[in-house]
Amino acid sequence: MYLIAAGRVHVYNETQSIAYLEAGGIVGEWAILTAALRSASVAAVEDTRLFRLGQDAFHELMVDRPEVVRGIIQVLCRRFRERVALAPEYQNRGQPLQPIKAQSKDDYAFLLPIEKVIILKTVDLFSQTPYPILAEIASILEEVTFKAGERIIEKGEIGNCMYIIISGQIRVHDGEQTRTYLGERAIFGEFAVLDSEPRTASVTAVEETRLFRIDQDVLYELMADRVEVAQGILRVLCQRVSEWLN
Repeated sequence: MYLIAAGRVHVYNETQSIAYLEAGGIVGEWAILTAALRSASVAAVEDTRLFRLGQDAFHELMVDRPEVVRGIIQVLCRRFRERVALAPEYQNRGQPLQPIKAQSKDDYAFLLPIEKVIILKTVDLFSQTPYPILAEIASILEEVTFKAGERIIEKGEIGNCMYIIISGQIRVHDGEQTRTYLGERAIFGEFAVLDSEPRTASVTAVEETRLFRIDQDVLYELMADRVEVAQGILRVLCQRVSEWLN
């Protein structure tokens, strides 16, 4: 990946111009994070000086310098927001999920620590995190429940937490325009909590929904102390953008 020290570059693909980036911009981060083929070309618009960071060096930084990882995550969040804002077709991409066998209110009552760990292990964010670390994370999770029709997140508010769905279903929407529906083990609210920007959409419970809540300061501590968590966040962000592009 490259950091632009001076100059200006043009990012484009076969069908469209994607962006123009100047000093302070980052290019090539997507391929280094996902080990995928480059999805766009980059050309210098004027004389340009770059800093190059190889994949091995980047992974070392993830371990030694968590603040660098936070910076990359914030860049990815901003990139995603910018692309969504320019794409009206992002609206109405979701459909209601198929009905799931109803759970009784007692099915998830009084979750034991080991039950929380098992749930966390099935979530993309924590799938590569060792069990002893998951046990620590499980001990600081807050469980919250919302009734059908109850608002969980309001568009425009500053995000200070993210959520993992234990059971139930939620609708992500902008006014009456539905963006998507999410069900068990899905994560939402992560963009605002990672880059401290206002929420770009509202979230409402479709049915009674039980969630794990992770506050921003707790998440930042986890990212600083546990590289596996930072890697999981990067993986989730990559999946989000990949799903949107497809």
